Amino acid sequence: MAQEGVERLERALERRLREVTGSAPVTERELRTLAEKGDAWARTLTGLAASAERRLTALAADPESSLAHVAVELERAERLRRERDDLRILLDALDARARTLRTHWLAGQARSGQSA
Repeated sequence: MAQEGVERLERALERRLREVTGSAPVTERELRTLAEKGDAWARTLTGLAASAERRLTALAADPESSLAHVAVELERAERLRRERDDLRILLDALDARARTLRTHWLAGQARSGQSA
């Protein structure tokens, strides 16, 4: 049950990142919040992938471990790395969108200052 809640939050974060990196309206506060939450989730995924890799190493060293357990852990590690990499791409796009929005805002401030 708790895992479902985490997955829903993760999907909601990913969906909002995709919307904002597209052209959805966003505030400066939300940009910062999304960046912070995205960075935290990326760090979590990195830790989960590292944990899966440690379990893989332990399974590989154990002659009694089953190939099925190794396959499950390998799939988990690969999925976590893909999720992390996809998230990093979204966070890079978010950063680019934030810079663009801030540049437009500053240019608008400069223009309004010149006309005053």
